Amino acid sequence: RWRWHGRRPQSHAAGVQAVILINPYAHGGGAPPPSTTHRYWQFIDLLVTDAGFFEVAEIQLLTGSTVISEGKTYSSFSAPTLALGNLFDGSTATRCYWTKTQIETSGFYIRIDLGTAMDVDGVKQAGFDDSARYMNGFTLQYSDDGTAWTTYATKTGLTYPGNNTLSSTYSVP
Repeated sequence: RWRWHGRRPQSHAAGVQAVILINPYAHGGGAPPPSTTHRYWQFIDLLVTDAGFFEVAEIQLLTGSTVISEGKTYSSFSAPTLALGNLFDGSTATRCYWTKTQIETSGFYIRIDLGTAMDVDGVKQAGFDDSARYMNGFTLQYSDDGTAWTTYATKTGLTYPGNNTLSSTYSVP
């Protein structure tokens, strides 16, 4: 986040080069962009078309094209049918699901503890076998302590990619 100010370094008589770096956020240059590096991430306010269930085969948090959520610690507000770890196992052939009533309950979340603060700039998901049970919207939040949460991104109008198929990357924020 540093930039050159003025001319590039020039050689001096003694063979020494001078470099001047200016912090663009200092002295009224505005606040730096918010950090995307946090340990805890959660999905809330899930939108699903089906009147009965929310069913998902995979959810991935990404840094660039690298999946960083696989093999981490997960929790949810209420226990799903089938194992919660199926969401983050790298396989679109496994799944878990909740009733729509469960996900519409105030306070519902699907939470990921990455173990250490990591940058998140993308999300992917995979439906299992029914487009009506697919998450077509969500809010992603982060926390540094697992208690105080800040909204990072809200996505709506997500399109079902097909059975057992990962979506394209949803850029966040």
